[in-house]
Amino acid sequence: MVVAHFPQLKSLFWCSHVPNPTYTIRNVTADSTWPELQHLELWAYASDMELSFIIGRMKQATVLRLTNSKFESASFLALQPQLPWLKTLSITDVQTSTAAFIPTVLDSCLRLEMLVADGVLVQDLLGGPRQPWACKDSLKVLELFFETTVVGSDVEQKQQEEQDYIFERLSELQNLESLIVSPPNRWTPMCRNQPTLDFRLEKGLGRLATLTQLTHFDFLITEQSMTTAEAEWMIDHWVSLEQATGVFNQDEEENSIVSVLLYEAGIAVSLGNDSGR
Repeated sequence: MVVAHFPQLKSLFWCSHVPNPTYTIRNVTADSTWPELQHLELWAYASDMELSFIIGRMKQATVLRLTNSKFESASFLALQPQLPWLKTLSITDVQTSTAAFIPTVLDSCLRLEMLVADGVLVQDLLGGPRQPWACKDSLKVLELFFETTVVGSDVEQKQQEEQDYIFERLSELQNLESLIVSPPNRWTPMCRNQPTLDFRLEKGLGRLATLTQLTHFDFLITEQSMTTAEAEWMIDHWVSLEQATGVFNQDEEENSIVSVLLYEAGIAVSLGNDSGR
C-alpha cells in the first residue's frame, strides 16, 4: 500500500468497516519503518496481539486513540515504554474493560493532557502509592467512571475513604477543563445503581474548589442528591463552568430548582438521556 512508502510518517488515522481490516494494517506496519510515528488513531477492530504489534512499532507515541478494538495485557505491555511521552490516550468502545491499566497510566504519564477510558475500580487506585498522579499538572480532560465499593463490612466507611482519596487527587488537577464521570454505554445497565462519586458538600465537594478552569462537568447516569447548596457552591467556585450534564437530584422538583439556578447563572444544563455517552 502507498502508506508503507512514507518513512517520515508522523500521524496515521485508520478507519475501516471491513470485517477483518487489521490483516491489511498489520501487513503495512510489518513492511514499514516509521521511526517518526507518534500519532495513531485506529477506528477498526484489532485483536490484542495485533494491537500490541502495531503499538510496538511506534516510537515515543504522543497520541493513541482506539475505538472498537481489543485492548488487553499485550497491548498495554507494548504501550508502557511510551507512557512518559503520551499526551492523549482515548480507548473507547473496546471489547474488554481497561480498568486494570488505569492506575499505571495515572502514575506514569507526566505529559498526559487527555484520558478517556471506560472506568476504574477505586480500590485499585488505593492499592497503589498514595501520591499525586503523575499527570496532575498537565491533565485537561478526564473521562472516567469511578466505581466504588458495594460489598463487604463497613461499606459506608470504605466508600467515604474512596471518596476522600479521589477528591484529593482530583483537587490537584488545577488545569482540568472537562470532568466526565458518567459510565460509558456498555457499563450503563450494571452501573445504573452502582455507587460512585457523591458530589455533595457533606461528602467533600468543597475540596474541588481548586478546579477553577473547569468548563464541562458530566455526571450522567450517576445517582446524585445535589441541592441548591451544591449549585450555589459551583457558581461561586467553578467560575469557568459552562455546562453541566446529568440529573442533580432524584427528586424531580429539587432537580428542577437546581437546574434553573445554574441556568440563570449562565451555565448550560442538560439532563442527558438514559442511553449513556
